[in-house]
Amino acid sequence: MSMFDDIIYDEGPVPCYNCGEGQLNGFQSKDGPRALRRLTPGQLVVLAEGPATMYDFCDKCKTMNYYLVEPLVLPHETPEVPVVVTPRRSKDEKN
Repeated sequence: MSMFDDIIYDEGPVPCYNCGEGQLNGFQSKDGPRALRRLTPGQLVVLAEGPATMYDFCDKCKTMNYYLVEPLVLPHETPEVPVVVTPRRSKDEKN
């Protein structure tokens, strides 16, 4: 079993993009250091050195919800950058 990091997403509970009823608020990612750290999306993209994926499971419809986290500025040596979070249907979905 692989480790992960918890993602603290302050935009409140996010509705499931599949059923719209489930409330997602336990995001995780395997694109960071995988050290059970608590990271914001901005910290995640800095540690991942670019776009990353965060995900959560909907208890209502039993669907995994994936979100692409992209930096709005280049993550150089700053501890956190502004990001845009976009829903994805799968972990590997391309633009």
